[in-house]
Amino acid sequence: MRRAARTTIAALGIAAAGAVGLIAPGSAQAASAPATMQPMGCGASAAVVYNGTQIVASSSCSGATNYSAAWSTKLVAQGWSGAVYDTNGTAHYFCDFQTITLNVYTRELYLNATKPARCQ
Repeated sequence: MRRAARTTIAALGIAAAGAVGLIAPGSAQAASAPATMQPMGCGASAAVVYNGTQIVASSSCSGATNYSAAWSTKLVAQGWSGAVYDTNGTAHYFCDFQTITLNVYTRELYLNATKPARCQ
């Protein structure tokens, strides 16, 4: 009975370690990775809102970045999709690696955690 209990506990420990990524991929106990897209969180590159060559706002993490209303001439998306909102509340949408012309007062930069359907 003790041996069966130890085997069960060991198997649960291996399953738990695999679930949290403690077992290296390719090992006999490794679980297969899900085929779903994971949220971005933060990345190495930043989406940047400019007024000419001056940076108005930038972010390298998904979510909203609010800032004081500022004249904005363009947005450089890098690897991000999202929207920049002007002071009237109008969304100017962008997708990965786009540069969009703005020429409006903006107040918020929003970066999506995953690529939206409009950008597929």
